[in-house]
Amino acid sequence: MKDLPSILAAHHRLRAAGEETLLVTLVHTEGSTYRRAGARMLVLPGCQTLGTISGGCLEPQVARDAFAATRGSSAAATRAVLTVDNSADEDSWGPASGCHGRLTLLAERFPATGPCPPLDMVAEVRRLQRAAVAGHFFARDAAGALAAVSPPTTARWAAEIATTLANAASRWVEHEAIAAFLEVIAPPPHLLLFGAGNDAQPVARMAAELGWAVTVVDSRARLATAERFPAAEVVSAAGPDALPDLLRAHSAAVLMSHRFADDATALAHLLPRSLPYIGLLGPRRRTQRLLDHLRAAGQEATAAQLAAVHSPIGLDLGSTSPETIALAIVAEIQATLAQRIPSPLHTRTGPLLPPTTSPSAAR
Repeated sequence: MKDLPSILAAHHRLRAAGEETLLVTLVHTEGSTYRRAGARMLVLPGCQTLGTISGGCLEPQVARDAFAATRGSSAAATRAVLTVDNSADEDSWGPASGCHGRLTLLAERFPATGPCPPLDMVAEVRRLQRAAVAGHFFARDAAGALAAVSPPTTARWAAEIATTLANAASRWVEHEAIAAFLEVIAPPPHLLLFGAGNDAQPVARMAAELGWAVTVVDSRARLATAERFPAAEVVSAAGPDALPDLLRAHSAAVLMSHRFADDATALAHLLPRSLPYIGLLGPRRRTQRLLDHLRAAGQEATAAQLAAVHSPIGLDLGSTSPETIALAIVAEIQATLAQRIPSPLHTRTGPLLPPTTSPSAAR
């Protein structure tokens, strides 16, 4: 997620300089891989790279292969499918690659003028704050090799795209000789941080480091400044009544103003908004006092609203400093948005992430 703003900015710089854009997208994985389908990498002049499609070990060779495979006319986009196989039986990329899986990559070279559909869609999703589906389509020959093709216009594939968007989950689908990575491109998670004290700074910084959009609100103008929160997209010296207008789709909210009346007003605005996460700094008894205060004012929280409330806030990481508390808060939000119950990975059995292949895919 964090790669995308940097890739978009670099793409615009390349266009301004009259340079082509060479984009590599990870469209399918099998076995153990560091990144999942949807990861992107931009190949810059000199085969330098921006963004990752692995843990950093595959990028240089993939950049060279992508450059060579798409070299051709600069008047139109050219595409090529690359395969990286690090399976246990075929370690052709070397044991330093770390993960023993198979990656299918789509390399696309776009001229300096004209559209660049993959990145144009990413920019539009971020502008409109509305998810969309990017379809990457391939023809599979008798030997199983894939070649990029134009999107089919059949009702069947239109239904597959609609289902993918409705389920908000990217997937790999195959029907007869056509395969597709149907990729859900969603706006970045949005953190609405109410409170601009010193303890809020590492929360905003860590969330931004993950590529989240961050909005900081505090009526204390001396605290709510861009200088104190340089990574935030919005820093507002407004009060809690401004929060509803600052919410986005699927915002997560953290209340840490340390002021009871302001937190109560903020909570009154946020509870009815069906947010996936509302975190309140402080002990349980303070949160109960806030809820009692709202009840006395005529606002009774429903069970569904209370399910979104996290108090005390954060995971139990033994946090004792502003930075470790921020880590616990951001980690809990990440787990909530991913619908995961946090636990050590070494205790899990089975795959860490669900497969992207559709159960109904017909080969």
